Amino acid sequence: SLLPPTREYPDYDAYKTPEYFSSDWLNEYWDAIAVDDYRFDLYGANSLQSALQHEGRQYTYNTGQIRGTSTCYSTSAGVNGALTVCPSDLTDRKQYTWLQCTPFDSRTPFHADVFRSYSWSANICGRKKWLLFPPGSEGNLRDCHGNLPYDVTSPTLQDPKLYLNYQKCCPPIEVTQEAGEIIFVPSGWHHQVYNVIDTISINHNWVNGCNVAVMWRFLQKELTAVQREIAEWKDTMDGWDQHCQVIMKSCTGIDYTEFYTFLKMIAQRRLEVLETNGVDLPAEGRMTPGPRHALFDLEKIADVLSTLIDDVDFQKLDVETFDPPPKQLLRRLKMVIDPKSCAVRCV
Repeated sequence: SLLPPTREYPDYDAYKTPEYFSSDWLNEYWDAIAVDDYRFDLYGANSLQSALQHEGRQYTYNTGQIRGTSTCYSTSAGVNGALTVCPSDLTDRKQYTWLQCTPFDSRTPFHADVFRSYSWSANICGRKKWLLFPPGSEGNLRDCHGNLPYDVTSPTLQDPKLYLNYQKCCPPIEVTQEAGEIIFVPSGWHHQVYNVIDTISINHNWVNGCNVAVMWRFLQKELTAVQREIAEWKDTMDGWDQHCQVIMKSCTGIDYTEFYTFLKMIAQRRLEVLETNGVDLPAEGRMTPGPRHALFDLEKIADVLSTLIDDVDFQKLDVETFDPPPKQLLRRLKMVIDPKSCAVRCV
């Protein structure tokens, strides 16, 4: 193998995450709880296994997917002989950091990244062509049923009866990525990637204080889509709200309860940084934030946590059984990020 898979060799330090990408709450969280991580190994055709994230609702298989949700994972025959492997089994480890070994002329489907996270991709060798669309522009690529295309270069998009607004769509930003180059994809940018020649790359999905609010808005939209889809059973189904959470988690990989746990864990680790005056803490191979960075993260967590607490669907959960209760955690964060406290801690 080229780099030992993180599942089989979790302690193997194969590479260092570039400094500018090292504030990674997503994998920090799943590493800490030792259940899932947002890293996986992606291999090309023939005897190698390929895992691709699918965007485009009609292109997921055997997942019991709900129309209107935008991220699901599936097991099916993929593109050019690749195998699309489902990470949505909650008994298995989801991985969103991956080593990708792909043959020439293979490609990903058109998609935006999980949770509307950031992503970065570093080419070890080979060449990729990226087609990137700014957030919002993908709306003009939807067909008459509201579905996104599998392939944005397909001639079928020229059919005005099927794709009503295709002519309004701006052309994509096209980037050719060579060996030794890293590309950063911002949150919410839909994209499609072609492997022009045989290519090996390292890829991460990641969330931090700069885009956690984007992740939260994405989850709200996902839950709304699920609720809309099964609205006809709202008055007759026991635990309808909880069923919506379960369905959303099966499609996105997380529900509101776990999202709170995610925020809480990152908050607790940043509080530890402040309580130790920035003395290095173990960070599973990632950068340990200093006091100012920790305070920034806590401010962003407090902002999102405040809107989470006010969310009517979150209030339907048994939040007072959470440890600590969300309002108690928010009060603690506000005490820490008080300007007077900041002046003391960040001298």
